[in-house]
Amino acid sequence: MKKTETPLVSICTPFFNSGKYIHRFLDSCLGQTYENIEIIVVDNASTDNGGEIVKKYALRDSRLKYFRNDKSMGITECLEKMFELAHGRFVVWPGADDWLARDFIENGVRSFSEHPEAAGIVPKVVTLAETNPDKFEFKNETNIPSKTYSREWYLRRSYKKPFTLTSLGLIRKEDALLLLGYFLKNYCNDMSLSEELRGWYLNKGYCIDIVFFLEILTRYKNFVWDNSLVYLKTINPGNVQFDENRYGSALGILKFYNYQIISHKRLFKFEFPGFYPGMKIFMGSEALSTAFIYFLRSGLRPSFLNIGECWKLMAELFGDFSIFEVSAVIAFSIPRTIYRFVDFMWRGLTKIGNNEDNNSAVFIGNNFLDSNGTFNALSSQ
Repeated sequence: MKKTETPLVSICTPFFNSGKYIHRFLDSCLGQTYENIEIIVVDNASTDNGGEIVKKYALRDSRLKYFRNDKSMGITECLEKMFELAHGRFVVWPGADDWLARDFIENGVRSFSEHPEAAGIVPKVVTLAETNPDKFEFKNETNIPSKTYSREWYLRRSYKKPFTLTSLGLIRKEDALLLLGYFLKNYCNDMSLSEELRGWYLNKGYCIDIVFFLEILTRYKNFVWDNSLVYLKTINPGNVQFDENRYGSALGILKFYNYQIISHKRLFKFEFPGFYPGMKIFMGSEALSTAFIYFLRSGLRPSFLNIGECWKLMAELFGDFSIFEVSAVIAFSIPRTIYRFVDFMWRGLTKIGNNEDNNSAVFIGNNFLDSNGTFNALSSQ
């Protein structure tokens, strides 16, 4: 792509009952400094006023295209439909409760023109908590230096936070469609998996952020992390895939990590086999460490363990592990547990007397936030 080109970029989102906050997404899209865009919005049969809000915006700007499903479909099918409707060379998929900084698309297109071989352009992600309607406080942000990273660098870290946030980047449309086709075939329609897990894949898009960049990187050697692209992500507890009792028992914890390993397994085992053992050892040690920590937090409550059921699930979780890998899991889980305790205590101490959750830099510039943390579509500090 030549630097003088201005290719069409599709900003796509599906939504359901998002009337309380979708105006922020729409304002940020229509307020982009890069004008050659289209906004594809797919209403998954909402029952609130979200659709009416989008249609009013569409009357003001023809770049916004509204589509409504006659009946609710799984989020994965909804995403596939959304990307099929897109006409841009590049696409980005924000959540309907999130938004993009004003120069996000402009900077993303520029970065792609400078790195035409890249799998995608990954943004800085700033996480905000909504304290009152349209008023926010800073929580945290990714802290990865802007530069080109190799596929191998990513594979060593992709199963650790914050690297699943790569799904929020700018990618090519054809890669988005290949990804969705792959996910539907190998995850949603894999009858060897439990009905519950397949339902989560199809209806909730569970772990698609895990598969997202891994599948795309089967075709590329590197990607770009570019902090000039800023993605504003809001905390929304309703998006949690497991219920609030996930950590209420060892069984819930082991189930979570078992599903995480299953979700990583297909791509790691068959596409990136050299990185498969490392993923398993990390996930396994994380499972044991988490179970032990929450057992202590339960007050050593025997019912927390449910030994009979946990033993069955552990046999499934470690069923594909070698003897060496199981030994490594046990060995690594001990220092991992110690590290997590120390880290928790340190973060608690450093917050005393400090207001670390107030990054004023977020509330200036192109982020649609004024100095008071209020979303303002006209803000241009």
